[in-house]
Amino acid sequence: MGIRTPISWDGIINIASEDLDSWLNFLNSLGIPHEIEHTPENKARALTLDYSAIPGWNQAARNGKVLHQYQREGIEFATANRGRILNGDEMGTGKTVQTLGFAAGIHAERILIIAPANARYVWDREIKDWIGPEETIQHITSNLDEICLTTRWTIITYDVLVERPGIINISEQCDKDIISSANLDDEIIAWRVLENGDWRLTITMPVKLSGLTTKATKKLNRVNERLGGKLTDSLMNNSIDLLIADEAHYLKNPKAKRTKAVSRIANTIDKRLLLSGTPIRNTLEEVTSLLNLTCNDATQDINLLNKDSQSASAALTEYFYSDTSLLSKCTCLQ
Repeated sequence: MGIRTPISWDGIINIASEDLDSWLNFLNSLGIPHEIEHTPENKARALTLDYSAIPGWNQAARNGKVLHQYQREGIEFATANRGRILNGDEMGTGKTVQTLGFAAGIHAERILIIAPANARYVWDREIKDWIGPEETIQHITSNLDEICLTTRWTIITYDVLVERPGIINISEQCDKDIISSANLDDEIIAWRVLENGDWRLTITMPVKLSGLTTKATKKLNRVNERLGGKLTDSLMNNSIDLLIADEAHYLKNPKAKRTKAVSRIANTIDKRLLLSGTPIRNTLEEVTSLLNLTCNDATQDINLLNKDSQSASAALTEYFYSDTSLLSKCTCLQ
């Protein structure tokens, strides 16, 4: 008989609606407290590929290259899962090419690529190399950039998405008097005096100050727009067909600002491809955040157990061992 290893339990699982009654009977028989959260059925239509549109599939791409068999399988895997996958192929095996092939094969019209700063021009080069130099690409380099609605590819870095403190210089005494008399919390706005007598303000949240000079007002308004999440809101309201998160292990911490920003955007986009050669760097928990981005319901449906309820956890573990088919019913990996 094998050794049974204790299972860490977060108390949240997914089950199919047709299994709900049997699960409720089981939980009630054990006296396990639970809460049910119903989620809407996923009515997304199956995707189909236009193989003739995929560079390197039926014939060599414009760069003379053809897709390897495993890359073809990767494209079809993304299609079979309605464009929501975590591609964990090893580094250097062509995750970028697979992603471009998928985008071309489904005729995605608006694609958002989020990547580290050192990878954004790699994407630019690969798009033009595989799909064509005529492809329209916009690089977002500032929180205040306007999204071009006619551009097919929008590339942005993780750092630009994060709402960092705004810094402005104030020189007019009348502006300084207004700021000092506002009595704002130091955590919202702080300043230090420069050698030339100007004030350097560090602003962490949107601030409204009336009576400032026109110059100071313009500076403050720009900071407020950036801190107010203008860029994120714009990306959420631009009818994007496909989200690509390169080096997705950057999103392993669900509490990080960049993870929260990407999550907000992802929730408005149906098809999401996450790419990472190292999706699980240290612990299994780190991949949970990534899976939540591919499937909204990955860890939210039934609040089953309290983490500290050891007896209930043991009973459920025993039940799983007796009927392992339940494990697959509780898994939601799209």
